[in-house]
Amino acid sequence: MSMKKKILNVGCGNDIYGTDFVDFYPSRSEVKKCNLDKDMLPYKSNTFDEVFCKGVIEHLRNPGKLIEEMKRVLKKNGKLVIVTDNAHFLGFHIKGTMHTGGYEKRGRIGGGSGIKDRHYALFTINHLKNHLEIAGMKNIKINYKTFAYEKVTLNAVNLLVLSLSKISSKLGSTIIIAECRKPYNI
Repeated sequence: MSMKKKILNVGCGNDIYGTDFVDFYPSRSEVKKCNLDKDMLPYKSNTFDEVFCKGVIEHLRNPGKLIEEMKRVLKKNGKLVIVTDNAHFLGFHIKGTMHTGGYEKRGRIGGGSGIKDRHYALFTINHLKNHLEIAGMKNIKINYKTFAYEKVTLNAVNLLVLSLSKISSKLGSTIIIAECRKPYNI
């Protein structure tokens, strides 16, 4: 008998990865509306095998609260995946990019209608690791990554980004991906 893996996509926008979806600004009927900065996730504790959260925590005033909530809805030994912007990425510090006011002018790239979205924080690997350790997560693995569509978004610095990614993953990578597990003993 095969059991379907239950995956919650937190802040999904138009993304269809997962079996359940929750977002500030639902873009389709199967997405549950939730203020991810203030509310509890609308699910029972120990429900999901995996919780996936991409491009969300940098928009929250209290990211630690959401990390605790994602842990709550994970089953024991469940996997949490967080994808967020890399604070060290040089392209984010150049005028006109998403992190110097461009985001607020263009609206939400990932989908939905979150025109009022804002960036409140950028994370380094150490910042994200601190949040996950304080939340009690285990087996924390965090890496840098650059996606091609993000390079295209930064046309003016495309060559610099490509060069930096070969020299330094810290300066040349647009995102950080963290994977960790909820401990068995919680």
